[in-house]
Amino acid sequence: MGKKEDDRTIDPTFKAKDDVNWQALRYLIADCNYGGRVTDDADRRLLSVYANDIFNDRLIAPEQWVPLGAETGNYLYPADEAGYKGGADLHVVYPPREFYRMISENMATQDAPSAFG
Repeated sequence: MGKKEDDRTIDPTFKAKDDVNWQALRYLIADCNYGGRVTDDADRRLLSVYANDIFNDRLIAPEQWVPLGAETGNYLYPADEAGYKGGADLHVVYPPREFYRMISENMATQDAPSAFG
C-alpha cells in the first residue's frame, strides 16, 4: 500500500515527473466516456477534434490554457507545477484540497456565454 493523503491511498508507482499519457486520456474521455453515447460518425469526429484540442500539454503548461473565447474569464490553471523547485513531493505541495480551495476562491460560479463557443 502507498502513503495516505486525505484518507486515500496514493499509488506507489506514481511518478509526478512522468509525462501525461494524453492519448490514453483522450481515449478514456472521448471514446469510452462520451463516445459510447454518440451514434453519429460526424459527431464522433467532432468529439475527437475537441478532445485533441483540449487534452494535450497546453492544458497544464505554465502559459495556462484558456478556452477560446473565454479570455476575459478567470479560467486559469491555479498552480505552477512545472516551475516548482522545492524539495517536497508535488502531491504534498499541491494536494487536491488546495486546488479545490483555489478554484472555489478564484473562479466565478457562473460561466460567461463565451466559454461555450
